[in-house]
Amino acid sequence: MLNENQKYLEAISYYDRTLDKVEYIMKTNLNPFNVGSMNYFLASNLLKKGNSYYYFKEYSEAIINYNRAIQINPEDAHLYFNRGLAYAKLQNTEGAFNDFDRAAKIDPEFTKAIDNREIIRQNLKK
Repeated sequence: MLNENQKYLEAISYYDRTLDKVEYIMKTNLNPFNVGSMNYFLASNLLKKGNSYYYFKEYSEAIINYNRAIQINPEDAHLYFNRGLAYAKLQNTEGAFNDFDRAAKIDPEFTKAIDNREIIRQNLKK
C-alpha cells in the first residue's frame, strides 16, 4: 500500500504524462473532442498537479501550474483561490489578496475566498 507521499509523487507523474498527451493532441489537431472540453481537461489536470505540489510544500511549483491553468481557464474561481493559498504560504500577501479578491469577484458566493481576502485585509490594517 502506498503512503501519502508516494501517492502524490505518482499523481504528479500521472499529470505530467496526461498533460503531455493532451498538449500533443491539441498541437497536432488529432483532437476528437471540441477544443473547449480539451481546455477544461487540461486546466483541471494542471490544477490537480498544482495541488499535488502544494501538498509537498512546493508552493512555487504549485503556482507555476496554477498560472498555466489560469491562462487556459481565466474564469475559474478555484484556480485563483488555490494560487492565493500558495502565495499566502510564500508570504506574498499582495498576490494572495489579489487572487482571493479575483476568486470572490468571479464567484460572489465563494465564501472561502471572501473569508481569506478579509483575513488578509484585516492583517494589513494592523
